Amino acid sequence: MSIASVVLEDDTETPALVRQIRNEVGTIIAKAYPGYDWYVDVHNGNGVCDVKCMSLDGTWGFRFFLDRYASWTDLKADLTRGCGELLERYHARRAAMNAEEILSLPVDIAGRTIGEKT
Repeated sequence: MSIASVVLEDDTETPALVRQIRNEVGTIIAKAYPGYDWYVDVHNGNGVCDVKCMSLDGTWGFRFFLDRYASWTDLKADLTRGCGELLERYHARRAAMNAEEILSLPVDIAGRTIGEKT
C-alpha cells in the first residue's frame, strides 16, 4: 500500500507510463477521499482505468476511459465525482474515512458491505 492509500499491483512487469498514470490517479482519489483504500488498475495499452474502494466491499467500482479526457483537470473532476458516487452508494460520506462509520454499515452474510448496485 502506498502513502496515498492506493492498493498497487506488482510493478516488475508494468511499464513506467502505466505506473505513473496509476499513481497519479491514485493520488487524485486519495487526496479527495483520504483514509479509504482504493484499488487502481490501468490496463496496459488500451487506456482503461478501473477504480474500486477496498475499504468497502471492493467488488464494485468505476471504469474510466483515459483517452476521452483532454486534460488531467477533466479527469480529476470525473474521478472525484465517480468515487464520491461510489461512496454514496454504500452510504458512506464523501469525506475523509471514518472507521466507526464504515464498521457500522450493513453487511451481507459473507461480511461484505451492502451498497446500492444500480
